[in-house]
This record gives sequence, C-alpha cells and structure tokens, in this order.
Amino acid sequence: WNEPNHVSSWRTLKGPDPERYAELFQRSVRAVRSVDPELPVLIGSVAAAGSGGLRKDTTIPEFLNGFYDAVDPAVLDSMVGLGVHAYPGVHELDRLEPNGGFATTLRQVRGVRDVRDPRRLLWVTELGASTTATRVGSPVSEAEQASAIRNALAYLEREGDVRAALVYTVVERPPQILSAEQGYGVVKRGPGFAPKLAYCRVAAQRGEPRPAGC
Repeated sequence: WNEPNHVSSWRTLKGPDPERYAELFQRSVRAVRSVDPELPVLIGSVAAAGSGGLRKDTTIPEFLNGFYDAVDPAVLDSMVGLGVHAYPGVHELDRLEPNGGFATTLRQVRGVRDVRDPRRLLWVTELGASTTATRVGSPVSEAEQASAIRNALAYLEREGDVRAALVYTVVERPPQILSAEQGYGVVKRGPGFAPKLAYCRVAAQRGEPRPAGC
C-alpha cells in the first residue's frame, strides 16, 4: 500500500489507520507465503507527514507504533522489509543535512524499528527530486536533481541496514499543469527517451558504461 500513513492514499473517514493496515498486511503476507516463501514483502512504504487539509497525515512514529501494536509477529519473517519514502529537502540538493528532511525521515523510521523490530532491513522505495514546478515551489535544475539523487544513493549505500534504494522515477510522467510528478523522471518521455543529467551521473557514479545520449 502506497504511503499508508498519508490521507491522500488511505481515504477512509478516520484517515490513516495503522490497525486496519496491519490486518491488510498480515492477510497479504499469508497469501504471498502460500505461493512463494521467499518473496520479499514490504511494510509501508511510509513517508514524512504533511498537511491533509481538515484531516492530517499520521506521523511515521505514530503509524509504525500503531502497526506493531496490531500486527501478528508471526508474519514478520526474514523476507519482510520496512519500506520508506525519503526525499532530500529543497535545501539539500547539493549536500544532505543531518537535520534535513531526508535524514529526519530515516531517523524516525529507525527510531521505531530499533525498539519494535530490531535488525529489520530498510527498503527506500522512493527518492528523487523534480525538475518541474509545483503550485507551491519552483523546479530544480537538472544539475540539482543529479546532485540530490547521487548524494542520497551514496549515503544509503554506506548504511548497513538498507537493503535497496529506488529512484522515483525512471521515465518522466505525462505533462501535468503545475505538478512535480512529471519532473521526477531521470529520462525524458519518448519517442527519444533522452537521458537527463541525473541518469548520466548516476551511471558514472556506479561505474556503469556511459549511456547513449550522455
């Protein structure tokens, strides 16, 4: 379930509900395990809490503690990961900050995990920066996007409790008016699918062959 601590994803009258999510999660794990005992299954992914109008997002600590209060521990096998969406803040495009949004999100997840579910590996299933404007903010440049993604990946690769990190998203989404969604892509839409600077620099960072168009 995408960002189950956000009202935009969990649209019930009560808003985000960690107890109901725990029921959904454990039913899902049991169904998956009946077919494939070794398929990774992720809790979340949770994301930093923002405003939801009249209803508010649930903070990461509140949601995860509610989840662990309600979930059957028997479903938390070794193939379960803890998902999180962590995005560098607008002031972290050149350098991640110890108290910035990226580090704060991970610190909140680890704060609960270390007490309730030690040694559970983290899966950062979204990170990135957008080169298109939103209603409340300006776009970042391609160089800033590349820097933010490279710094985030380098940080996560050094962390021993991170199993995977996924960039949101590879190909730009269709154009939308005043929306950041389009610009998170690191490859422009077809027919050319030209790589943006982030795609080229991440490839170089990881020692991959130079992609076409870079």
